[in-house]
Amino acid sequence: MEATETKSSAVDKLKSALPLALLVGVGAYLLVSAIITAGYLLGIGGLRHRVIDNRSAVEIRRYRGTERDVIIPSHLEDLPVTRIRADAFYRDGIHLLRRMRGIIDSVTIPNTVTYIGSRAFMNNWLAYVTIPDSVTYIGRDAFSRNRLTSITIPDSVAHYNRGFALLAKEKFDDAIADFEAALRIDPHNPYTKEELKYACQAAWLGNR
Repeated sequence: MEATETKSSAVDKLKSALPLALLVGVGAYLLVSAIITAGYLLGIGGLRHRVIDNRSAVEIRRYRGTERDVIIPSHLEDLPVTRIRADAFYRDGIHLLRRMRGIIDSVTIPNTVTYIGSRAFMNNWLAYVTIPDSVTYIGRDAFSRNRLTSITIPDSVAHYNRGFALLAKEKFDDAIADFEAALRIDPHNPYTKEELKYACQAAWLGNR
């Protein structure tokens, strides 16, 4: 009988403790959410980056800020910002959710950047973009699904992109001409060199 009463007492204590535990859990959740929100509002969660290339440059990995007009700095940690990683500013989800998750209206890209990854700025509200002459590579869909009315890109990148499109259509001679034009402007671009090599091989095989 005494054991049964002791067990019943323990159960009662557990039941009385549950609301307190639930309250503590909810409070902890709200506190963490408040800290994260404050981080966004203060810009703490803005441009996330990492040091690359033997600590000689910086790559922008992700944007977690709330600013609608973004200026990417030319230097972070006293190192040049040279790369914008794939999906760095990409926004997914429905229209309203994208607005709540840091969609951007404009971006300023510094002339230290040489590489813009695939889908880097996809699903935003960019109306115009000026890409500096320093950029030698732009990945697939980097600026897709925006409101672009104007985009300025370096001539070397224009030739590279056109050459890539012609290569996909198996118009090898035209692709080679564009890749060669791109290399005349930017003779050290490794991406163009690689595509030109492939186009020449494909053309040779096609003419056998």
